[in-house]
Amino acid sequence: ETKNSAFGAGTSGPVIDEKAEEWTMMSRQRTGSRSAIQEWYLRTQLGWVLLIFADLVVQGTRTATSSPGHLQFLDSFELVATIAFDVEMVWRIAGYLPNWRGFNERGVNWFDLFLAVTTTIIQIPPIHNWQYYPWLTAAQLARFYRVILAVPTMRPLLLRVFGNMNGLWNMTLFLMIVNLLGALIAVQLFRGDVPAENHMNFGETYTAFLAMYQVFSSENWTDILYLTSDSSAQYKQALIAVLFYVGWFFFANFILLQMFIAVINENFEVAEEQKRARQFDAYLRKAEPSSTQVNWMEKWNPYRFVKAAPKSVAVETMPSGLVLPLKKAIVQEGRGRRQGSRSSISQLPFGEQEKQKGMAGTLRRLFDLDKDAPETVQLASLKALRRESVAMQAQLEENAEHRLDYLDAANAPDATINESQEAMSERVAQKADFIEAHPTYDKTFWVLSNQSPLRSLCQKLVTPAGGDRIFGVAASPIAQPFFQFFVFLAVIGGIIVAAIATPAYRRQYYLDNGLQRNTWFDSADVAFACALILEFIVKIVADGFIFTPNAYLLSVWNIIDFLILIALLINMITTIVKAGGVSRATRSLKAFRALRLITFFPWMRDTFHSVLFAGAKSLIEAALLALLYMVPYAIWGLNIFSGLMFTCNDGDAAGKSDCVGEYFSQPVEGVDAGFLAPRSWDRPSPSTTFSFDSFGSSLLILFEVVSFEGWIDVMGVAMDLVGKDLQPQLNSSQRNSLFFLIYDLLGAVIILTLFISIIIGNFSSRSGMALLTEDQKRWIDLQKLIKRQRPSKRPKTKPSSSWRAWCFDRAVQKNGWWSRGLTGLYIIHILALATQTFTNSSTVNRIRDFLFLVLTTIYAIDIAVRISGLGLRSFRANGWNLFDVFVVAGSFATTVPIVLGSKNFAAEQSQKLFLVCIAFKLVQKNSGLNQLFKTSVSSLPAILKLLLLWIVLFIFFAIVFVEVFGLTRWGSGETHTLNYRDFFNALIMLVFMSTG
Repeated sequence: ETKNSAFGAGTSGPVIDEKAEEWTMMSRQRTGSRSAIQEWYLRTQLGWVLLIFADLVVQGTRTATSSPGHLQFLDSFELVATIAFDVEMVWRIAGYLPNWRGFNERGVNWFDLFLAVTTTIIQIPPIHNWQYYPWLTAAQLARFYRVILAVPTMRPLLLRVFGNMNGLWNMTLFLMIVNLLGALIAVQLFRGDVPAENHMNFGETYTAFLAMYQVFSSENWTDILYLTSDSSAQYKQALIAVLFYVGWFFFANFILLQMFIAVINENFEVAEEQKRARQFDAYLRKAEPSSTQVNWMEKWNPYRFVKAAPKSVAVETMPSGLVLPLKKAIVQEGRGRRQGSRSSISQLPFGEQEKQKGMAGTLRRLFDLDKDAPETVQLASLKALRRESVAMQAQLEENAEHRLDYLDAANAPDATINESQEAMSERVAQKADFIEAHPTYDKTFWVLSNQSPLRSLCQKLVTPAGGDRIFGVAASPIAQPFFQFFVFLAVIGGIIVAAIATPAYRRQYYLDNGLQRNTWFDSADVAFACALILEFIVKIVADGFIFTPNAYLLSVWNIIDFLILIALLINMITTIVKAGGVSRATRSLKAFRALRLITFFPWMRDTFHSVLFAGAKSLIEAALLALLYMVPYAIWGLNIFSGLMFTCNDGDAAGKSDCVGEYFSQPVEGVDAGFLAPRSWDRPSPSTTFSFDSFGSSLLILFEVVSFEGWIDVMGVAMDLVGKDLQPQLNSSQRNSLFFLIYDLLGAVIILTLFISIIIGNFSSRSGMALLTEDQKRWIDLQKLIKRQRPSKRPKTKPSSSWRAWCFDRAVQKNGWWSRGLTGLYIIHILALATQTFTNSSTVNRIRDFLFLVLTTIYAIDIAVRISGLGLRSFRANGWNLFDVFVVAGSFATTVPIVLGSKNFAAEQSQKLFLVCIAFKLVQKNSGLNQLFKTSVSSLPAILKLLLLWIVLFIFFAIVFVEVFGLTRWGSGETHTLNYRDFFNALIMLVFMSTG
């Protein structure tokens, strides 16, 4: 049985060692002692990498306007580099002699030899002067892979991405074959129907292949859909075209593209045979009472160098491990095991925590202040507790499902748990002894002790950053949530002011009232900033700033709050110093107040941490890999298309030489409304203006192309190229499309899906699912399935009366004639909705409304039957029943007035909403759809958390873009609804950008 996917199955390829050059690819065994030639070669490896990098930099200086002398210098430099790498290959081969088989054992040697031979051949003058020579420079740029591998973090990442090369190759081949099959079908269906003046005219198999690949990429795929359906309408085949391309889009974009993600993600999974060992290591790390690592802040803590003085115990025999040296352990900053950091609530008896009521209890639940309390109770002891609240039970189940303790709790012996608790208690006691021996350690700024009334008051308002306060005052369960709510309102107020007082608003305000400092929006910003300053002061007075047991900077979220506060202070100070602010950069700093929302809610912090912080290093590495991939490709595009992408606005001109003077422009065909216009030889602008005339412009357009946005326009222009200073002609250079196909396949499909795999891996690692074996995953899935099962809420006994008994049978029989009849009525309901068109006559509309009224009456009768059979109490226990009452009542309330002749717009729109909601009942009638719906609903909380985090980030970027571009002059891409003039338009623009 294979442990790989179907596409990844196959013989494992050679493993490249990441460190030692003398290890072979095949067996990781040393090949023997290296010769002196090879020793000297290995010492020069960095030099060859630098030469490749220098060659790339030199080639990147090419532009469309480069002088002949500069072009000659580029050719000469490339010739010298080619000769140098030929010498390198000879040197490398000589280093393996007399053991020449060692050269064969490394595939990279053969690849470099191939590049050396190819780059040497293309330097031959006839080939070098050939019109297709720019395409052959790919061999020169391919050397750049050695630069990528020279970056320390790139080699492991490449091995993980392309480690399953067999799977990626199979997946790519499968995509090409399926795309070709679709193209062959499309040619048979649409050849000759689509007008020839379109790029994707289906006149040949290749153009059909490009059209199918365009649909796969989802870039303007509806253009192909409408083009083929409109062209096929005259032959009554529009429906065939629509079904064909909609089906291909669903298959290609939702299945094929996701399979690439699955294949790449397979390389990030932990091997099945390693999971048990990883679980054991993770358990040991979690069971340790303290960490032994010293972070950057710990190195500067003066109390690290203070000798611990634990109190002695007057006993003759004392365990050797009872008293531990605390020189580093006590002052350790990574008090990562925050046992009950919400000390005020964790001190309450378990089961009493949920009884917090009133406004304070509501605020505690809003900010999830009691989140850490259940974590202080071991899962093994939870079995003996009776959980009275369903909400508390759901929270415990969620925590259990996302930790390895879910598996350990069933089998972990109580002795192990007790040992861990005793070790923690012992450490807390030793920590208390250390503080008593060195009182200044727990004094704020070495002045305010825990007995200070000011510090006690502050401690009641905030929770500590590094754990429970041993000698301090616990946070008040009433004052703390109110104080946090006060700060929360200040942040919300600041966001509202930033959304209202946009640059356009401020400019108009200054024009109407004159330039002044004390405007209402500046004063509001200062007030909101002061609220955050107050929170900062309270926190540092309560627990200290840096060198105290629960210092402010011990929490990474406090550090983020501190950076946000600094940004807001810069914005506030510059606004006070100069009316209107110093610059757009300083004014944009007010956007950081939106990020403050993340630190208020623990679940949002966890989500943000899982998405960005937990995998920040991997995400940066992936971004660097994507950039390093685009750099040589940008130079290749510069070599191929530099100076070629120009066109004349007069389509009858033959080239640049004819593109002078004026021509008769007729913007609307068939309408005699022409006028004289000057001819212009300029870059094409099908959507945006772009070119490959310099390295910067080439890199910019390739960055746009890799996002699968606008690449069809760029490819269309490249396919029309004829030659330098010649007018482009439709599809005259179809070979140029290969440049974009290869780039998109490697860049957008493979490298960008790497980001998705990294984020998936972060979530899996954070939740503990990454280390679960298949048997453990099946066990957890079974537990989830069992928990989702709920018995039907029906009376324990069947009603005795014949009428209620009949109603009871109708209500509980899911496959009876009554239920099937209702299913048929729902289908008729949906078909009636589908017959609505914009041009329906009033008679047809009245007949349809009357039909809806009859159907709604039948639905109401069904509700009455279920209420009579089940009883009101059992009826209300089912959510679908309540949904039925809501939509049927709403349908009645809106359909009856319309049938009676009402033309109220609100009633008409509400009727449509309720009628569509009734059609949703088909989901309940179908068992498969109903199960899928339940599964989706169970994932709804996690999706909502991601959505709220997404909204917060959008608010941040919307404020930034409004402040920076709010007064920027519009270009070709902005309209009255698509711009950054106000906050809500900026949000709409961000949605467009994020969805492509």
